[in-house]
Amino acid sequence: MLVEQAQPYGLLITNGEFVGRWGSTDSIGVEISPKAQGKVSLVNCAFWGPLDRCLWAHGSPESQITASACNFVQWDNTNIGSPAIQVDSGAAIVQGNTFAMSRQHVKIGAAVRSAILSSNQAPGGFKVGNAAGNHTKAFGNEE
Repeated sequence: MLVEQAQPYGLLITNGEFVGRWGSTDSIGVEISPKAQGKVSLVNCAFWGPLDRCLWAHGSPESQITASACNFVQWDNTNIGSPAIQVDSGAAIVQGNTFAMSRQHVKIGAAVRSAILSSNQAPGGFKVGNAAGNHTKAFGNEE
């Protein structure tokens, strides 16, 4: 799913099931496009199948993404080190999710103005790549 724009009060997606294209090497479950503004909230969604990344947020600096109570089952289907969630800009809240694989779970880019990562579970511990420094707060995640 490609999000090109969202209203300030948000795009709310509940119980979504995002599955990669069979045979694809670059599928993305949900992508927030570079010009997108507004908020996208994903609640109780599942991501599986041949996905490169489950969620890629590279919207405008004003954009915001929230993923809560989601189940991230498969990603990085070509073994190049892609994270389940990549946030390159804007703000993000990633809370109370489960990740089925022991790979990088979240990658936060240098242009992210705020990222809050809390209460996430993953085998081998919750793995975060953080280039945003103290703009990222991570706490209460499985170690």
